[in-house]
Amino acid sequence: MITVETQALLEKSLLRISDLLRCTAAVAYESGENRTGADRDLAFSAVHLLDVIKDEVNLSLSYVEPRLPASTQT
Repeated sequence: MITVETQALLEKSLLRISDLLRCTAAVAYESGENRTGADRDLAFSAVHLLDVIKDEVNLSLSYVEPRLPASTQT
């Protein structure tokens, strides 16, 4: 059984992973901008894979039940 605390930790972890993937994709993109040929293709392939993973994380986040703001929880 997933508790409220477990769900909150899962949501926090998925949000952190999403942020890290976004940052990593930005680094790979910038790296690809300065390259040509196969090196450029490889960098942009990494960006694509990171985007696919980020989409999966975001889909997982959509399954996490929304939490009420702390001020409205009893």
